[in-house]
Amino acid sequence: MDINEAILEVIKVTRSERLRNGVALQTELATGLPLIRGDRIQLQQIVLNLTMNAVEAMSDASMGRAIC
Repeated sequence: MDINEAILEVIKVTRSERLRNGVALQTELATGLPLIRGDRIQLQQIVLNLTMNAVEAMSDASMGRAIC
């Protein structure tokens, strides 16, 4: 699979949640990477979890809430 393509799909899926929380996302994906073997769904779940955790943390921080 193309790892960048898998990551970009997750970024598209989380767009509305990021916008709703006023969180911007900047990517710097490497170009010319070889295809990798792996479970696309599991990889995307990891990226989704990381993204949503970051959105929640940034949203909490901007509202002055303590992050535990």
